[in-house]
Formats: sequence, C-alpha cells, structure tokens
Amino acid sequence: MKINEAYLSGAAASQLQQTQQTAGAAPSRSEPSQKPAASPADSVGLSELSVRLLELSRAEPPERAARLERLAAEVRSGRYQVDSLALSRRLIDDALEGPP
Repeated sequence: MKINEAYLSGAAASQLQQTQQTAGAAPSRSEPSQKPAASPADSVGLSELSVRLLELSRAEPPERAARLERLAAEVRSGRYQVDSLALSRRLIDDALEGPP
C-alpha cells in the first residue's frame, strides 16, 4: 500500500520512514529465526510446584480415588444422574456462606 507522504505531519512521516526501514530489514519467512540465547539468570519455577502437586496426588486417600474412578465410569457409560435439587441447595448454601 502506498501512502502519500505529502499529507503526513513531520512526526507521522518520520514514523512511516522508520516502519518502512524496519520492514525492509525484517528477515524473510524462508530464513530460520534465531532465538536469543538464554542468560544464566533465566529460570522456570514450575519444578517445585509440579513436585508438590505430585505429592498431593499421591497423598489422596484410596477411598477417594476409588470413588472418583467409579463416578468417572458412570459418566462414561451415561448412567450418572445429577440430583438437581441437592445440587441447587448446595450452590445456594455455598453462595450464602460467602468466600472461605
């Protein structure tokens, strides 16, 4: 798209020139992009969280795991029925209690 520079203010014209220069200097899509090297200070803090989550999943009582597996099997087979009255009462009770 061609923009007529005669109608641009001084600041807009300089920004257009910078944009055109940057666009001309941009690498083509066929060239592989080079990622900047990671500095020694770069780090990811997920390892502690993932270890803690793994510990919590292993600490789950076997009764709860069995119940969840049974519920999952009922949902997969289409036999699980939601008690809408009990669900609505629980939602209202939780809402009335407010935040924990």
